Amino acid sequence: MPRMGGIEAIRELKKRAFSGIILGSTGNSLHDDFIEEGIHVVLRKPYTGTELKQAIAKAKALGSGSSSSSSSSSSGSGGDD
Repeated sequence: MPRMGGIEAIRELKKRAFSGIILGSTGNSLHDDFIEEGIHVVLRKPYTGTELKQAIAKAKALGSGSSSSSSSSSSGSGGDD
C-alpha cells in the first residue's frame, strides 16, 4: 500500500467513519493486530484461491449480518488455487 501500511489504513478508515466489512491480507505476524484494529476477516499469505473464496464468502456473510465470527486465517498449507 503506498505511503501507509494496513494498520494505518484501518485507522484512517475509522477516522472517516467507514462502516463496511474489511478483509485484510498479511504476510507477517500482524494477524492479531489486524483483528484488534477492526479487520473482520484476515488471510495470511500465502493463501490459495479456495481460501480467498472462503474469506470473501465470510466477509459477505458478515456484511449481511448472518455470521458472528470475527476472523479467518490461512494455515499457509497447500490447497486449490
